[in-house]
Amino acid sequence: MKLFSCTIVIFCALLFSCKKETETVTFNYEYNLLPLEIGNYIIYKGDSIIYNYFFAQVKRSSSFYLKETIKDTSRDNLNRLRYEISVQMRYDTTQNWGVEKIHYIVPTKTTIERVEDNLRYIKLIFPNQLGTQWNPNKYITQKIPYIFTLDTSLNIINSKAIVTSKDVNYSNSFKSFDSTLTTTNLIDSSAINLYKLTERYAKN
Repeated sequence: MKLFSCTIVIFCALLFSCKKETETVTFNYEYNLLPLEIGNYIIYKGDSIIYNYFFAQVKRSSSFYLKETIKDTSRDNLNRLRYEISVQMRYDTTQNWGVEKIHYIVPTKTTIERVEDNLRYIKLIFPNQLGTQWNPNKYITQKIPYIFTLDTSLNIINSKAIVTSKDVNYSNSFKSFDSTLTTTNLIDSSAINLYKLTERYAKN
């Protein structure tokens, strides 16, 4: 009887110690890193530089302006909401904006996707922290047009993006931002090739 009683006591202790607990976890998806309101636009000034390392001199440089306007919304083939981005370029401020191209931004609960020239890039993932990594070219199966190389072994598929800074102040000499996130996209980082793309997102 003593053994039986002891077994009942242990069983009851286990029964009451395993009560069900629930916890609600709320993620901040930080969509304010990419404000998406129809009519909003941003004008970027870009500089293209070709540098000769052997002679330590700039061979050629040029500047251009890129305007991106949030034009409209629609649905993609998965019935997901997407934002249509009008992209236009010119080479100086006296010119009219050039021919319009349409890109798309698709925000989901876990990613921000951007479609350019029928190539789908994963720009951000949620939630994220400093050091978070993902494959930005997961859906890319062809050559990326902005990467010029004669090396056919360049591995686009296995590239990785990393959150290299988060919630930091930043100034670009035109405007200051109190909270930015920076990602670095490394493509085929090796002793032969290093292609690095850095992007910075400012809240609001």
